[in-house]
Amino acid sequence: MNHNTVQLFMDVLGTSNVVLDPKRLSEALRNTLGVSREVPGILYPSSVSQVAEIVAIANEHKIPLYPISTGRNMGYGDKAPVLDGNVIVDLSKMDGIRDFDRTLGNITLEPGVTQTALHAFLTENNAPFWMDATGSGYDSSIVGNALDGGFGHTPKGNKRESIFDLEIVCGNGTILKTGDLQGFGPGLRGLFVQSNFGIVTSLKTELMPIPQRYESFVLKVPEDRQLEALIDTVRILRQNGALTSLVHIANATRSLMTTHDIPKGYGNRLVTCEDAMRIMSSPILKVGYWTAIGGLYGAVREVGAKKKVLKEAVNGIGKIAFFSDDKIRKISRLKFLGRGMAKSIDSLTYIHGLGKGVPNDMQVRNIKWRVQNPEDMGLLFFAPNVPAESKAVRDMVRTAKSLYRKHGFEFAITITYIRPEQVAGLMNIGFDQRDHTERARAFELYNSLKETFSGKGIHPYRHHVAAMADIRYEPGKREMLTALKKAFDPNNIIAPGRYGIES
Repeated sequence: MNHNTVQLFMDVLGTSNVVLDPKRLSEALRNTLGVSREVPGILYPSSVSQVAEIVAIANEHKIPLYPISTGRNMGYGDKAPVLDGNVIVDLSKMDGIRDFDRTLGNITLEPGVTQTALHAFLTENNAPFWMDATGSGYDSSIVGNALDGGFGHTPKGNKRESIFDLEIVCGNGTILKTGDLQGFGPGLRGLFVQSNFGIVTSLKTELMPIPQRYESFVLKVPEDRQLEALIDTVRILRQNGALTSLVHIANATRSLMTTHDIPKGYGNRLVTCEDAMRIMSSPILKVGYWTAIGGLYGAVREVGAKKKVLKEAVNGIGKIAFFSDDKIRKISRLKFLGRGMAKSIDSLTYIHGLGKGVPNDMQVRNIKWRVQNPEDMGLLFFAPNVPAESKAVRDMVRTAKSLYRKHGFEFAITITYIRPEQVAGLMNIGFDQRDHTERARAFELYNSLKETFSGKGIHPYRHHVAAMADIRYEPGKREMLTALKKAFDPNNIIAPGRYGIES
C-alpha cells in the first residue's frame, strides 16, 4: 500500500484501526503451519458501512483483501492469507449480537462473536436455547467456523445446514442478503461457505431448544478389531433417529492428546494407542482403543427409551456409560482420588459440556503437548470425507496409519459423523516449528496423505492455506466457480486463491 491508500483507509477507520507496524504484523501472522506471509497491513472495521468503504477503496486501487473473523483457524493457517500482499481485514471488532428470537431460536451474529460471548449471552438472558459448541476453544468465532464448514456436537452441529440469512459485502460492492431458509428462488447461503466472493458481515444461526432431559454418553471399545461393528452400528442409529447428535469416535492416542500433557518418558517416543490406553487407565477406570461420544436429547421417557436402544445396539461392541448433569456433579467430588482421576473427570465434564453448548479450551491447551512453549507448536489437520461404512472407514484408518508410521508421526484420529451417511476423519500432525527437519517431514506426510487419498477419489472437507492451489474440484465446478467469482468480485480483490477460486 502506498501512503495515499493508507490515508484513505485511516480516513474511514481511524488511525488506531490501521496497523502497519512490522512487529505487530509479525505477531498477528504467527501460525501453527509455520508458513510465512508478507502482509502490508491489518484493517479493523467495526460496521458494515466501514467494510463497504474498505471494499470500494480496494476496488479502486486494486488492493487484495483477506477477511478473517477472529483468526483462530488453528491447524489450517490461523490469520495467514493464502497469498502474499493481502491486506488483512480483521472483523473481530464487529462483535454484535444483532437479533435474538426467543420463540424461534434464531440469532443474528457478527463475525467477532466468540463461543464464550454467545454462551454468556444465552446464559445471562436465561434463553431457552443452547448454542452448538466446537472443540476450537473459547475465542473462536461462530461465524468463522461456520463459513469454513466446521462442525460441533449437538443435533445442530452441521454448521453448513444451520446457518442462513447471510449478509455479505460482495467484491463488487453490492451488499447482499441471502434471505431466510425458504425464500423465493435458489438458495444462496452455500455459495459463501469456503469461498471468496465477498466479506460476510453477519449471519443467522439456529439454536437448539433446551430439552427436558439431556444425557451425554461415552462408549469405550476395547479392541481395534471392533471398529467395523462400531461404525456400522452408529450409522444405523443415526439413520433411524435414535441418535440425533453428531457422534465423534477417537482412537486412544487422540483421546490422550486432547486431555493430557505428554507423559514422562515419552519425550522422544511415538505414543501408540496401546501406550495411550495404559497411560490413561486406572484400576477403577479402563480406557478403550476407540471411544465414541455423543448426546441424547428429549423428554425424560424419550431419553430413557433411547438409552435402552443404544445399550442393546452396542452390546458386545463396548461398554457404554451415560452422564446427566447431576451425575457429573457427583463424580466431580472424586477428584481427591488423584491426578489421574482428576484428569478423567475433567475430560468427562468437557465432553458433557460440549453436548449442551458449553465451550472449553481443553483440546486447544492439550494438543500442544509436544512443545513446552505454545509458540513453538506446529500443527496440521488432514480431514478426508468418506462414507459411513465399515469398509471405507477401515481403509481410511489403515491407509493413514501406514503413512504416519512411514513419516515418523504418531497416528491420532477422530472420526465424526457429520451426517448419518458421511464421516470426516480428523487427523492431526503435530511438530516442533523450531525443528526444520521435523516440519519438512510433517508437510511431506500431509502431501502424501493428500495424494494417496486423492488417488482413491477421497478429498478433505477443509484445506489449510498452503494447500489451496492444489484443490481438485468435480468436473465443471471450477469453471462455474470462476464465473461466479467474476460476477461477485470482478477485480479479484477478496481473498484471491482461497479454496482455489480465481477470476
